[in-house]
Amino acid sequence: MVSSLGDRFINNVEMNKAVTSYQFPQLMMAIQTAVKCVSVTLKKCGLAQMKTDANATTNVEDKDALQPGKDMLCGGYILYGYCTVLVLAFEGGSVNGFTLDPAVGEFMLTDPMIKIPTSAKLYSVNEGHTQSFDQSLVNFIEKMKVIKIGEAWSARYSGNLVGDCHRILKQGGIYMYPASKEHPNGKHRLLYEASPIAFIMKQAGGLAVNGKQFILDMIPQKLHEKTPFFCGSRDNVLQLMQALGMNKISPT
Repeated sequence: MVSSLGDRFINNVEMNKAVTSYQFPQLMMAIQTAVKCVSVTLKKCGLAQMKTDANATTNVEDKDALQPGKDMLCGGYILYGYCTVLVLAFEGGSVNGFTLDPAVGEFMLTDPMIKIPTSAKLYSVNEGHTQSFDQSLVNFIEKMKVIKIGEAWSARYSGNLVGDCHRILKQGGIYMYPASKEHPNGKHRLLYEASPIAFIMKQAGGLAVNGKQFILDMIPQKLHEKTPFFCGSRDNVLQLMQALGMNKISPT
């Protein structure tokens, strides 16, 4: 007879007397229930049976996903924290933010028609790795600090891609995760990290580049391809482009 997680694991922990006999089993049962609910929901969503055509005769292949971001019709992300936020963007310039209301179990529209400020004195980058950045980028970052009192830039970086980019989307500024000596191709995945956020930024009035070209123009060669990633307010990204020698490329 194979014992369940609840039978075996809870009993072992209770023997250790590390937790009370009634609180821990209740917690574990709640976690198990939540995991089961998520599992059932995922199975029902049909992702495993998705096809590439209306007749459902062709299985999804890598080449079907390797498309440039400029062909996207919709993009979004979910930000978990003290509240759960869903941001959705659609081709045509519509970006809306929703907040989950746990009382009714529905996402409520709380930030309609989000537009990123044209520029802002806020930057987000891991300055602990500055010594491995390209010198032109180091100069760009240092220039933000050597300005008049009262005009200084603010730095905010959490290491959370969605969290940092959400702040830039709402407040303006620029997010930077460049190539480095340790990661010459950057760290963010082009298909499912950089491209969706670049799409959202563009629809909100911003820009996103990899230091050489626009993120949405990149054609991925593999599913988990990585890229350097810069995004944010239009004027701030244009300033970065000039600093990196991208000034000959016109934004669409």
